[in-house]
Amino acid sequence: DLPGDYLSPFAQTGRPILQLIDAGKPLPQASIALNQNLGAQIPERDGLMRLCGLSYALLRKRFRQATAHEVTESVERCLLTLGAADPEGHTLTMIYDLAPLIRARGMTLVVVAGAHNEQLQSLRRRDDLNTWMELHENVTDMAGLMAGCQLAVSAAGSTLWELCVMGLPRIVF
Repeated sequence: DLPGDYLSPFAQTGRPILQLIDAGKPLPQASIALNQNLGAQIPERDGLMRLCGLSYALLRKRFRQATAHEVTESVERCLLTLGAADPEGHTLTMIYDLAPLIRARGMTLVVVAGAHNEQLQSLRRRDDLNTWMELHENVTDMAGLMAGCQLAVSAAGSTLWELCVMGLPRIVF
């Protein structure tokens, strides 16, 4: 939770202030409040524009233009994406956990890692050793990469909205 006066310096500029919220009520200085969650509600307040629900989901342009692909029963490519930073190193753990299943089924694990991933060197070494894994760094066309996969394993976050738009079956934690 932010302190009640957190936005005061910005309010003094006279410009509208957009606050993204998941729950609770917006700070007094916010003039626009956005909650993109399913069934979202924002309490009414004079002078506050409320933007609630899935129609306000924050999506990159390529996803707004994308069309969902057909779900298939067979999985050849499984996407693993845990965010740009993954400060706790879960990507490597997930690779080790998924490896037996991926190899046994002849699948390819498509791993996405951002520039801030502290395990990037280890991921690169792992990628060099495995024919069943592809490492993609700093992906600029995530919609295209998702379109080439039949399943995704993902951390909950903004990527989840993108997976939903793409119609990609997913395991989320």
